[in-house]
Amino acid sequence: MIRNEMSVQILVCLAAIFVTLAGSVWATETKTWPVTKCGVCHQNPGMRPGYIGKDGFYHDLHIDQQRFEQSTHYIMAGKYRCVDCHETGYDVFPHKEQEPMGCFGCHEDLKEKFLAIRASFQQSIHYDAEEVEFQCNTCHTVHYARKSRRMTLEEKKGMCTKCHDDRYNPTGLTLIRQHQWHPQAQLHLDKVACIACHTQPDQWEEPFTFKHRILAKDEASRLCDDCHSVGGKLADYLIDIGENPLQLDNTQLAGKFYVSGATRIPWLDNLGLLLLLATTIGVLGHGLVRMGTTLLRRK
Repeated sequence: MIRNEMSVQILVCLAAIFVTLAGSVWATETKTWPVTKCGVCHQNPGMRPGYIGKDGFYHDLHIDQQRFEQSTHYIMAGKYRCVDCHETGYDVFPHKEQEPMGCFGCHEDLKEKFLAIRASFQQSIHYDAEEVEFQCNTCHTVHYARKSRRMTLEEKKGMCTKCHDDRYNPTGLTLIRQHQWHPQAQLHLDKVACIACHTQPDQWEEPFTFKHRILAKDEASRLCDDCHSVGGKLADYLIDIGENPLQLDNTQLAGKFYVSGATRIPWLDNLGLLLLLATTIGVLGHGLVRMGTTLLRRK
């Protein structure tokens, strides 16, 4: 069994080397290649080629067909074929790196919304990054992009952790170590998307815009009251919590999705603290009186 597995691995490696060498051999003599055969390479589970693009990011060239068929582009836009977006230059093998059709090639009607997103993003810490150049598809991978309400929590977190867990993690610390100041760090990392703390709502902006303005770590939410209070920011992030996000407004918040502290009454909190303090003083006072009377009896 082990020998067979090693043989398969060796064959895969040899195949990868062959494809790489073939690229240089055929650099001047390209072969006609039907675009319907893209999956022979790009959907082969045994070969996952990737490269660092001009934008500084790692690009995985393997396409997961199952995930692709769940994407917004596949379901709603009807982009079933590779050539729907990859229009020209792919009918030869090996093909050169080509720029696929841009967002506005299809989304001209959403241009105003995209421009608002870009204006918000230009205030993001990502906008000033020197090592990389951010574009829409840096986070919203075109082959797997889905509406926020349809995305799982792992997908949302993955847009951040795919970089900050590894290549762009200058501290070398795990996420839990970086957030160890939080008394419930693991719970929040497991149940809440990164943007819930690393962005800030703006009353003049829609959620789809201000959620693109990623804050520096020193500006991220650190106070419990930011979320766990009446009128806290959490109402803007309900679709970013848990595996089955809910789309609720403030009137539904208390009835269907209770957040600790979201319905707190300050004077009742203070009354409770006074009662607790009075009880503590009473217990300690009673104990001291008992100790004093016991000593007096012995004398």
